[in-house]
Amino acid sequence: MPKSMSRQALEATLFPQPDPAVMRKFNALNPWVSELKAGSMVVLSDPNNTSCTYQEALLMQAAEQVNEALEPLTPAEAEFLFSHGAEIARFTGHTSTWLGVSAAVMETHLTNLRDTLQAIERLHQDTYRQHGNLKTPQFLAKRKLLLDQLDAHLLNSTRLRGYTSLGDHPKLKTNLGISSKSLVHNWNKVGAPGQIPGYATHVNGLSRAAKYMAAGGYIGIGIGGVSSLLAIKEVCGGDSGAACEKVKLTESGKFGGATAGGMVGARVAASAAAPICLALGVSTFVVGGIACVAAVVGTGAWVGSSFGGIGGEYMGEKIYEAKHP
Repeated sequence: MPKSMSRQALEATLFPQPDPAVMRKFNALNPWVSELKAGSMVVLSDPNNTSCTYQEALLMQAAEQVNEALEPLTPAEAEFLFSHGAEIARFTGHTSTWLGVSAAVMETHLTNLRDTLQAIERLHQDTYRQHGNLKTPQFLAKRKLLLDQLDAHLLNSTRLRGYTSLGDHPKLKTNLGISSKSLVHNWNKVGAPGQIPGYATHVNGLSRAAKYMAAGGYIGIGIGGVSSLLAIKEVCGGDSGAACEKVKLTESGKFGGATAGGMVGARVAASAAAPICLALGVSTFVVGGIACVAAVVGTGAWVGSSFGGIGGEYMGEKIYEAKHP
């Protein structure tokens, strides 16, 4: 679905002159669809075709998974995700299952970015409450550390900044609007520290970006299932019952193994990333360190996804051989 619309609008677009048999089939294949968001999947099939019930069931599962992933998004957010799918894909890889795994990693990265922003705001507020100014050496040192960490999280990437409201200003302190003199002047007038003006915009932007990445991850994994389904359909479209059964087992195993392996690989790599990078002499708080951690986690996800897919396909083939000695 390229844009959000109601079910009635979709039916009017797809079926200008609705046929009762076609509509019964459409309703049976899409029972959960009411309001559709951009990026949703809709299942269509020939009402006279009775030989593809297995494939239709798999398509329905994939469509439901994608639609559930879009559920937390507003229609406008879903359209943003759909419109920027190519940019997100460039961030997260090229194959659908790998996209889903690495988008989940990117979601965690953006969430950490948001947490750093919130830590910067709390530092300003707490320092002002304690000292009445923002000039203490401890404050300046801690703020520099957090700003360096924030810049490292961004990886000096204008593309990643594009998913937030930070823009591509080289000086983050200026872009964040955290001028100490201006803040102290405003807080002195009201008698207490408050939110940094406009700061919530950046935090909200990162929250939205993380939500897009989270949805993109689940959608990517769902589309991976469709890719496996298409391989099944291509073989099962012929007359070979044995070949059809074999590809069902191997492709299902391949997709399941790739998804599970990628997630496990990313999780294991994430726990080992900091020690590995420190052993290489790279601090995890600087640009090179963040890049090192990202590389370790990404490699772990890729290795897990690749070997999981191979292992799942192998297991599917062995199950087939056991059933047909």
